[in-house]
Amino acid sequence: MKLQQGKSLSILINLPETYALNRFVDLEVFLGNSLSYSYSYGDISKIGDRNYKLALPPKVTGKLQGDLSIQIKLKDSELGEWPFPVETLTFFRSLERSNGSSLNTGADIVFNLLVSDTGLEVDLTLSPIFRGYSAYEIALQNNAFVGTEAEFAEYQTGKNTRNFTNVTVPDGELFLHNMGSTRLSVAFYDLNGVEDEFITWQPYDSQYIRVHGGHSGDIYITKRNASTISLEGVEDGDLIEHTVASTKVYTEVYDENGILDRAVKIIPVDASHVRINLPGIELINDVLNRSYTGELYIVAR
Repeated sequence: MKLQQGKSLSILINLPETYALNRFVDLEVFLGNSLSYSYSYGDISKIGDRNYKLALPPKVTGKLQGDLSIQIKLKDSELGEWPFPVETLTFFRSLERSNGSSLNTGADIVFNLLVSDTGLEVDLTLSPIFRGYSAYEIALQNNAFVGTEAEFAEYQTGKNTRNFTNVTVPDGELFLHNMGSTRLSVAFYDLNGVEDEFITWQPYDSQYIRVHGGHSGDIYITKRNASTISLEGVEDGDLIEHTVASTKVYTEVYDENGILDRAVKIIPVDASHVRINLPGIELINDVLNRSYTGELYIVAR
């Protein structure tokens, strides 16, 4: 079972109706070899006569990594202690990891226990119905992702570039990139590998762009989140400070709608500054306006 780090995790444990509650002593849940939680110590809450809940906040799951076995142990006055290894949880890195303390009010994983004279079991026949969904399945259900589980894993690990080969996108159509961001740098290459600068595009949402002009060939997309500088009311000739530490830089300017603006020119000045060159003079309410708001994407080349 795959789970995201930094997401609240709620585990619901149900005792059967046939279980004599006067035999109940304690309930424990173990994660891996080092984490343990018990009802008697207040880690596990009783939310019904036969229902117990363990809720782990993001600040706890954010520290969990890799495969961790989960084990449930029921302490019974007649049967003694009955441990049962239930499942293996795999925690993987999430781009939306949080260190908060908020909890899920529902249940991500539900375990139905069967208690007999011979011990404790988990009703595995109900597991497909009551199990917690993986992050990939949740993304599909919420229409937040389209693609294979391998592509989702790549998306979750924050891959910053993707090259889509031999694709055809008609004029005005949406193209699915699954990059999880609207702040992108997009280059189009024809079937001969030559960049086509006449193709334009605009972000539609964090998973799609709209392509104008029609395209057949490759589409190379880069997330520009980490290398983007906000431009707020800058004027022609202003110096923009950056941290690239080089005069050899590659730059792109995007307007307020996230559309590439080729009319704005960027001129390197020194290793930490570039100068912005704005086109023309715009008349707004009879006032000359040469200011600009948008974003500057800048990386070393």
